[in-house]
Amino acid sequence: NLSSDIPFTRKLSYSQFCNSNRKKNLQSYILKLLELYPDGLSCREISGIADVWVQSLTSPLRSLQDDGFIEVVSYRQSTVSKRVVQIYTLPKSTT
Repeated sequence: NLSSDIPFTRKLSYSQFCNSNRKKNLQSYILKLLELYPDGLSCREISGIADVWVQSLTSPLRSLQDDGFIEVVSYRQSTVSKRVVQIYTLPKSTT
């Protein structure tokens, strides 16, 4: 069972995060930020601008993407990690 492999403290921390308004506040902030950067931002770039840990952004970014509020528009190599990263943006208008 995979859930037994996750430490209790991590489960507790995630539960507290989801039950707080922090996730919704981060999602709102990400959406406002992406309005200012129409070419898109990586998770690390959002982290740097917002002064929020990258690890705290992965769940809100995934939720926003799953719900169609943001989309991955491209990929590029990170100047920090040298890994290929996703670039998030608001969905382009179809009108």
